[in-house]
Amino acid sequence: MTEHSLWRFSRAFHRAINERQREDLEPLIDEDVEWAIYGPIDMFPFFGARHGKAAVLEVIKQIAENVRVHRFDRESILLGVESAASMLRYSLTMLDANKPISLRLAHFAQFKAGKLVSMTAKSGLAPLKALYDLSDVGKDEFGCIDVGINTAVKLPAKGHLDAYMAAGMVTAYLGNNNWAGGTSVSSFGWACFLPGSTLKIDGTPLVDDGRLASSMLTLR
Repeated sequence: MTEHSLWRFSRAFHRAINERQREDLEPLIDEDVEWAIYGPIDMFPFFGARHGKAAVLEVIKQIAENVRVHRFDRESILLGVESAASMLRYSLTMLDANKPISLRLAHFAQFKAGKLVSMTAKSGLAPLKALYDLSDVGKDEFGCIDVGINTAVKLPAKGHLDAYMAAGMVTAYLGNNNWAGGTSVSSFGWACFLPGSTLKIDGTPLVDDGRLASSMLTLR
């Protein structure tokens, strides 16, 4: 299974913000990228529209200089072949005033050949609902269940990490499942991460309270 461009970009973006390490992010941004974050510019001066890689890297630098991300929740996600839409919730601290802030955004990203070509973030649920309404047949069908088996990826005891590969993570998908070998090629795909879940098949536990059961460890 090929990793979606969103996951690579998301990891590199958050590293650029919290660790101020941009070397992994720069190759993932197109030279003619369109970037816009709509919200209270008086509170976040780095909000607004930007065009071009240099301008986007500069605004990411401004974010890193003003904000510390403490918690990041991806509440829901829709994945296309080269697109993604998510509902995001951030817990931030403004560094100049040491002020905690909670921010909820609908995030839309478009990729081409693995590079970000368009990114828009808006507050509220309306943009995400509009995307669902525009999606084609199959958007409300069950796609698949994914069970993470990578014991090298640890879920934090406190906080939140959406990582489908982490051992014991259960992820339920609606809509498109072509990427997983299924037959649905809907333009809509939604992933629901279910950390701490228990999953059984015919009474046999595969995941127990967010941990891989012995039956899964034997298969590995």
